[in-house]
Amino acid sequence: MLEQGNNEHLSVDEILKILDGEAVPDHATMCPFCIGAIAVARVNDQALKGLPHGPAGKAGPDCLTDFDVARLATGGGSQDEFALAHAATCDWCGRRLKEIVEDLNSELSPEEEQTLDGLASGTAVWQNELASRLAGGRGARRWSSWGWAAVAASLLVGTSVTLWWIGSARTHSVEALLAQAYSERRPFDFRLPDRGYSPMRVERGESSHAERPGALDRAEAEIKSRLAEGSQPRWQRDRGIAKLLDMKPQEAIDSLEAARKQQPDDVEVLTDLAVAYAYRGEAQSRPVDFGVALNLLDRAKRQSPNDALVVFNYALVSEKLLSVEEAIRQWTSYLNLDNSSGWAVEARKHLEDLQSKKKSAGGN
Repeated sequence: MLEQGNNEHLSVDEILKILDGEAVPDHATMCPFCIGAIAVARVNDQALKGLPHGPAGKAGPDCLTDFDVARLATGGGSQDEFALAHAATCDWCGRRLKEIVEDLNSELSPEEEQTLDGLASGTAVWQNELASRLAGGRGARRWSSWGWAAVAASLLVGTSVTLWWIGSARTHSVEALLAQAYSERRPFDFRLPDRGYSPMRVERGESSHAERPGALDRAEAEIKSRLAEGSQPRWQRDRGIAKLLDMKPQEAIDSLEAARKQQPDDVEVLTDLAVAYAYRGEAQSRPVDFGVALNLLDRAKRQSPNDALVVFNYALVSEKLLSVEEAIRQWTSYLNLDNSSGWAVEARKHLEDLQSKKKSAGGN
């Protein structure tokens, strides 16, 4: 694979100038890295002429900037799950990105894909520079700013990465929406993936439609659509979390058990399933469910002993089983992992209460 960092490779400015008609430097006529970059840029230069002038609809106050869309297209923002969630659920942003992706995939030849796979141009600094330049437009060339992102994507990623985004963005979107829904309306004291600490907000019982976060409705619609295409463990897991947020523990258990059959050692599935059993045990006064939950958490903890979410739930279930000594050990372990967040404040309160009860009972 070609290595980036060679000072002889064309800079971003030089590639953009070549697109504007300047002569190709002698070096670039012999360098496979530069030849590939110029060739693919020219292909997409022509492809952009066929793109519509702009997407339908109107931008909302939370819509992504042109730079953010360019970064997602180039891979520079691929780890920003909340930007992915917005792009996957917003007509305005989703269509901007979708048109870029579809145009790139239709224009790249197998030879160009092979060349792109060899371009080691994916560093964060390089991605940000090119995305910023292309998203902002330049000089005499008056293309739409979102159209420029197509050129950025053609230079920075191969078709395989672009196709990955299509497949993974929906999963990231749903998981981000579920985390948002949990943080907006935490229905129990157990922990699920979140967007930050949130206190409990509701009592037991199924939630009314008016109480449901909009993020949960959007997530469930996408989950239903994906499960209609086939039962994959990640979508079964997401459905289980959605049912927990809807305070339907039995349906959550059914989905999460289906996910566990396909991924029996997945820490996230084991943890979510433990929460489902523990929640059913609490909601239906079934102490045996706490034992099942603790066994599942023990399996998860053996694989990921420093997972704060696992340890938090392990401590909480131990406490509900009236295993005071074990709960104290686990809350102490949690605070060794996290001693400053809102979750840590809650954990410390549990620990102090248990220590006070132990002291009152005459324990050491």
